[in-house]
Amino acid sequence: MDNWLWILIAIVAVVVVAALLLMALGRMRRRRHTARLRRQFGPEYDMAVRRLGRAEGERHLEGRLHDHGQRRIRAVTPEEREAALQSWEAVQTSFVEMPVGAVRAADQLVFDVLRDRGYPLETVDDRASALSVDNPELAYRYREAQGVLARAEASDAGDGADVDQLRRALLTYRDLLHDLVDAPQVQGRLTTSTAERPTAPAAEPASAPPPAEPAADEPAATEAPLAEAQSPSDRTNA
Repeated sequence: MDNWLWILIAIVAVVVVAALLLMALGRMRRRRHTARLRRQFGPEYDMAVRRLGRAEGERHLEGRLHDHGQRRIRAVTPEEREAALQSWEAVQTSFVEMPVGAVRAADQLVFDVLRDRGYPLETVDDRASALSVDNPELAYRYREAQGVLARAEASDAGDGADVDQLRRALLTYRDLLHDLVDAPQVQGRLTTSTAERPTAPAAEPASAPPPAEPAADEPAATEAPLAEAQSPSDRTNA
């Protein structure tokens, strides 16, 4: 075989190996890219891929990161934090009598904090997408809470709303509000009535003082004189 043919075969082999290596590197980069976005966005990643497909969904999530970097989200002041938490107490208290109204008020309270901090407000998706960059779990729950509120308001003015779903929605708004104002998160079940609030344990009754010891020079009450302790026959013999 002529030398030029061997040279051609070697060149083709090098090209094929290089192409295979580039394909392997590309797949590795895509897997790393996918893993990074999945870690960053959690359930929001799955939702974006389900709606748009993997490639388009990942480009959409990259766009969220870019947009978030361009925004100027400001921190809340201590006074704003205290005012928001006080407003929340009133919202939570109203849940017993007006569950739908309480969830609506919680939604408005969160909306106001988002506006004051500089988040986009146009649609629910805009707000949730912006929130997902820093807290994807809460952003996903926020979408669900919005759905619960919309269904409750559309169901006979809220008369047929599921109270348990409304309570979970209120919990979501509470956690989101605390995250937005940088307040400590509250763990456990939402307290929505006086009966559910924990009460202080009842005080234990004071123990009775121990009986006083008889004085050394006084006979005990149970000790009778020797003459009384003797039987009638003993006294006759005496």
